[in-house]
Amino acid sequence: TLPETTNCFLASDEQSSTMHKPVRVMQGRVKSVLSGDTLIVIGQPCGGPPPEKQITLSYVMAPRLGRGDRADEAFAWQSREFLRERCIGQYVAFTPDGPPSRSPQQGEVRRDFCTVTLGGQNLAHMAIAAGWVKVKEITNRKYRTPEYEEMVRMEQEAKEQGVGMWTSDAQAKAASVREIRTIQPDDARAFVDSLRGEPQEGIVEFVPNGSTFRIMLVPSFTQIQLILAGIQAPSFRRDQAGSDPLPFAEEAKYFTESRLMNRNVHVKLFGVDRYGNFLGRVLVQQGDITHELLRAGLAKLAPWSAQTLPHPEQALIRDLEGQAKKARLRLWATYEPEAETTQVEREFQATVVEVISGDTLQIVESKEGGEGEEMRVSLSSIRAPRLPMRRDERNLGEPYAWEAREMLRSLVIGRKVKVIAEYKRPIPPPNGPLRQYATLFVGKTNVAEKLVSEGLVSVIRHRIEDDRSTQYQALLDAELQAKQMNRNVHRIAQLRQRAEKSGATIDDPMFGAPMHQVNDVCYNPTRSRPFLESLKRAGRVQGVIEGVANAARFRVFVPRESALISFALSNVRAPYPPRTDRDKQPLEGDPCGPEGLRFSRMRYLNRAVELRIETLDRSGTFLGDMECQSEPVRETLLREGYARIYGARATASDREEQAQANAREAKRGIWEFPEALQQAQSPEQETAKTAEEVLPNVRVADVIDGGACVIQTRVPDDTALTARINALTVAPPSGVPPKGTLVAVRCENGAVWRRARVEEFDFEQNTIDLTLVDIGYYVSAPISDLRPLEPEEAQAPHASMNCFLAFIVPPADEHSELAADELRRITEDKQYECRIVYRDERRRPYITLVDSEGNNVAVQLLRSGLALVDRNAPREHYRLTVPLREAQDQAKQEHLNIWMYGEALGQEEEEDAAPVRGGRGRRR
Repeated sequence: TLPETTNCFLASDEQSSTMHKPVRVMQGRVKSVLSGDTLIVIGQPCGGPPPEKQITLSYVMAPRLGRGDRADEAFAWQSREFLRERCIGQYVAFTPDGPPSRSPQQGEVRRDFCTVTLGGQNLAHMAIAAGWVKVKEITNRKYRTPEYEEMVRMEQEAKEQGVGMWTSDAQAKAASVREIRTIQPDDARAFVDSLRGEPQEGIVEFVPNGSTFRIMLVPSFTQIQLILAGIQAPSFRRDQAGSDPLPFAEEAKYFTESRLMNRNVHVKLFGVDRYGNFLGRVLVQQGDITHELLRAGLAKLAPWSAQTLPHPEQALIRDLEGQAKKARLRLWATYEPEAETTQVEREFQATVVEVISGDTLQIVESKEGGEGEEMRVSLSSIRAPRLPMRRDERNLGEPYAWEAREMLRSLVIGRKVKVIAEYKRPIPPPNGPLRQYATLFVGKTNVAEKLVSEGLVSVIRHRIEDDRSTQYQALLDAELQAKQMNRNVHRIAQLRQRAEKSGATIDDPMFGAPMHQVNDVCYNPTRSRPFLESLKRAGRVQGVIEGVANAARFRVFVPRESALISFALSNVRAPYPPRTDRDKQPLEGDPCGPEGLRFSRMRYLNRAVELRIETLDRSGTFLGDMECQSEPVRETLLREGYARIYGARATASDREEQAQANAREAKRGIWEFPEALQQAQSPEQETAKTAEEVLPNVRVADVIDGGACVIQTRVPDDTALTARINALTVAPPSGVPPKGTLVAVRCENGAVWRRARVEEFDFEQNTIDLTLVDIGYYVSAPISDLRPLEPEEAQAPHASMNCFLAFIVPPADEHSELAADELRRITEDKQYECRIVYRDERRRPYITLVDSEGNNVAVQLLRSGLALVDRNAPREHYRLTVPLREAQDQAKQEHLNIWMYGEALGQEEEEDAAPVRGGRGRRR
């Protein structure tokens, strides 16, 4: 907008012929013509785009052009065209008539009534003589100046001659009103095809930004929105606060407006985007505006729309952008060749290691001399339906999420693909790590286009300034074809629309789609055991590897049972890679652990396999043999040195024995580390260590179930933590901390700050569930009551820990609640000597609790008939279980609780099924 006083318009003092005093005559260039009596002039640039002034010709009034639902007045278009053809882009002189208008408000343009001359000729006189404007009626003779009287005379002559709007031809009057045609988005593609590439004449009516136009095609009066194909100029992002232009957005808009606004142009249309905007070129006699924007450094290449252009034109605009980059013009002022990441600059070969969802993968770049590091890549410009969160069996995900992932897996897993890296975005936005988006080709097949054509994924509706796939137009065409064929997700969308039109209420998120409910029984012995016998009887069981823990331990999906199980190769042991425990504390890995993990991920992850189930261990892991593409996995790992035959009762074939011998002789894998093998112990020694750790004066802080509890090893001292937080202004976390993060939480109405571990976020209550790691209690608190911990505070040992009572298991029937209540009653307000008897493969402690009077908590539970002796306890501790068995026999004889009917289990079940310990239960 124009300031109140400015010298941006050229001005001079002249003597007025009517008022006999100097008047201010100003000059400006006509930017646009709004109607037959109104135009916009611009002054000289003053450190940026020039100011604008809206001028209306004094004493005259032209017919109004239509706007919105209002039609044109008769001869409005002809009147506007008369003025536009004569003065657009020309310098005019104008003299304000009367006082200046008020200062414009935000978003307004200054408007003044002026006498305007072009080359010495009065524009109002020209329009009156041609019959395209009317002279306003002034009844008060005081204001009827000689100049006004002359205009009235000229109007009368035009009426007598029947020129312009004064014609007596009724047909001419009827034809003077335009019938403006607009193209609906669904018809845009057919409209482009009907033109057959022929250029169309038009007039530029509006320029929203440097590369977008609203154009009126003549003589058909078809109004279109056009985006320049192949480039993208900075735009104006609008929000509630107003307009927030990107750098150089105003300059790019002025560059285009000053050359094309209200000019006659030729338009060539090449395609349509998802919103119904046309993609094409705008040509004038002087050249192509696309080329000029690129040369000036005011636009960037847009590969997604460049695909619609002929190949020679694509090459030309790439060269023009390259010239602007080298010269570092405007948008490229800070350009560094090696720093550019968002455009298509890199193509490489890679191997797909894992398919995470229908649009996201893990790949490893193929390099000379070996493989690179793993990287996560998402397919550009598409979105796959979201899979359900693991262990949330109530959430079935979105329709066709499973099918999209399976199709992507079958297309790319383990195969060499060509990767075209296109752009990066933070995940999650706005401050997350950058995720690479790319287009993948298997041979000549575009993977994303294949998924879109099957109706399993949708094409993203990008904002105009967003980067996108170089194959974006092909994706749009494939999606349109999938919609026409009513495939998969598009069929569901149509079914929903029909149901909603009929008045039906649809609450089912999987309405009309196939259901895939997966039972996740990983590391859950109670839920895994029912599957054991059926899997053993089936012999060869088909499955898909969904996760790899180490070289010989996997997470496998079994379609016939619709179950996700944990599976380990029997009779072998593989080294573990470095990992973290439940408290996010790092655990050291074994020698060759990372290499073994990488080998199995590269070779088996997401592959179809055949399992032969033999048994189930006490952690809920199935044990057996596995083949992948007829290759025995156990033999392969032994041959590569990533596993060794393990166990006193291990049975290995001659081929496996020979494979291990060859690896040992060649010093492959773990056999490169003889010192690690010398320290290796027998299975009994590794999984059941002798009790050497004794913790005096512990108390039970919480009860998890009838055989698991939280013990507090010392009285926590929270004074230092409380003093630090109270003394400093420490802000709460900006978002929900990840699960397992250690934080400080406000307790006892703000009097004390204690360390806590984040468990989960309660969306209904808008609170976070936490475990106080030094006390063992389970609490909930809002985010405002959390504070971050210093590193040394987070790494300090915890004053409490989760434990299992050794040698017993709680009942799994209706007596489970009674067992937990009894354990709570026995241990309330008492101190115990805690002895860690052994730890299992997951390093979970199994303890005995004995009070000062020599009472063993496990014996008390067994004596009450609310526990069972664990038959899977390590055999070297058999003598420690003798008093426990005696207590159990006494409860049997008295028919207490679980023994009320004589046996806790049926006779057949008791012989075949030993009670097993599960994972950590839910606290009560």
